[in-house]
Amino acid sequence: MNESTLARTIADITRPLAASLDLGIWGIEALQGKRTILRVYVEGENGVDIEKCAELSRLLGLALDVDDLIPGAYLLEVSSPGLERSFFTPEQLAGYVTRTVEVALHEPTEAYPGRKKLLGILTEAGGGSFSVVPLDAPKDDPRAAVFAWDNVKKANLVHFPPEQPGPVKGKKPKRTKAAETGKTAGGTHEDQAAE
Repeated sequence: MNESTLARTIADITRPLAASLDLGIWGIEALQGKRTILRVYVEGENGVDIEKCAELSRLLGLALDVDDLIPGAYLLEVSSPGLERSFFTPEQLAGYVTRTVEVALHEPTEAYPGRKKLLGILTEAGGGSFSVVPLDAPKDDPRAAVFAWDNVKKANLVHFPPEQPGPVKGKKPKRTKAAETGKTAGGTHEDQAAE
């Protein structure tokens, strides 16, 4: 099963379990390698706490073990998306217009030839595409780069700590460790068939 199919299957299993805890799914990453890593990001109307993440991890781990979807050992992480959340659909971007985002592309953008990575202000989002004005865009010609979602390898929100007004031109912004991760609960699940 490829990673996107596995992520969709995990989402189908997770959705009712998350709903039972008043949580919704923000996104799912399924990374296959020596050991499969499943990352489930959840949100709730009243926030997400570590207890809910731990309970969802327990319920989902049991469901995955019963269905035996993943051969061998796997690592399951359940967390909030965090301050520097990744975006999994173009619709998720709509609530973050005017915020700073970092975008990695499969192919360079037309507005800024040769660049596959941009850090900038999200100016528009909707209809399967979005626009970003890079922070290092020329002041006399701050063109927005328009991205089709299918050209996006990764897009995430960038958080600047309150005491830091923003990045200095030409320098990558410093990020806090707390901004990089959300609240997480998870564990390792070993293949029980080996016993």
